[in-house]
Amino acid sequence: MASLSVSRLLSRRVITTERVTGRRGYLVNKGCNSNHSNSRANPNQGWFGSTAPLLLALTLPWKKKTEEEEQTVKAVRSKPKDQEVLDRADQLYEDNKAEELFELLVEFKDSDNPEILWRLARAHREIVKSNPKTPSDAAQQLFLQGLRCAERGLSHGEGNWACHKWYAIMLSEVGEYEGYKNKIENSYKIRNHFDIACKLKPRDPTVHHLLGRWHFQVASMNWIQKRIASTIFAKVPESSFEEALENFLRAEEVQPNFYSMNLLHLGLCYKELGNDRLALLHLTRLVESYEVKKEEDKEAVVEAEKLIKKITKK
Repeated sequence: MASLSVSRLLSRRVITTERVTGRRGYLVNKGCNSNHSNSRANPNQGWFGSTAPLLLALTLPWKKKTEEEEQTVKAVRSKPKDQEVLDRADQLYEDNKAEELFELLVEFKDSDNPEILWRLARAHREIVKSNPKTPSDAAQQLFLQGLRCAERGLSHGEGNWACHKWYAIMLSEVGEYEGYKNKIENSYKIRNHFDIACKLKPRDPTVHHLLGRWHFQVASMNWIQKRIASTIFAKVPESSFEEALENFLRAEEVQPNFYSMNLLHLGLCYKELGNDRLALLHLTRLVESYEVKKEEDKEAVVEAEKLIKKITKK
């Protein structure tokens, strides 16, 4: 059976047929939805249309496998095979081939290997981030499915630092679609998993960056947001731009120039702290010397250019 590419799935604004068959015989039944299908989408991220059933096209089996077929699948998914898949997945990720990465890993969605599961969670996010015009409903479903992959990864690999990292990332992404109250409720859980990941893998720069992002967001809360938080927690989450900056600098120390968003947030922190000179230093470095590879790199450069104009107009 011919496969239905990810790009074609993402380009469909509304699925109107009773059934759409896809890769390896996966299908979508009209009207199917997830438990989160009624979650309110973030209007500020209105990328998609009405495509909530999209993800089920990649997750529902055409038919139930026989016991013999299940044993064959398990044999194929032996450890040597898993390592081949991991190596291939890492190469596709480095090459920014999001669709190929997703189509490779979704075949192993029933794996109990935490190394495959956190990479599959990451692949769900990459599909959205690499397609700026992804409809909002489909993006939400992809993030939800990615979160479930990360949850399963944690259940099979509690000591795996990357599972903690990607569980927190996907929980944060899903929170963008579920309202500010849910986002606040999950804030401590997100921070906790980033902390665990950092303890397990202290030399990973992205974990320090993500902790910096957590501190930056909390430090940026306005009085309305703090008031909402006070109705949820006995103690409102607190942080400062100094703490955020410390984490961004630590990330840069571990691996200089590793991420466009880290350079952008260094500039943002210094701007908030009133140090325009250092803010301009990092923002200019991003605009003039960072090698743009992904869509979010482009977004970071555009934002940096805007900030440079604001600072220089003072």
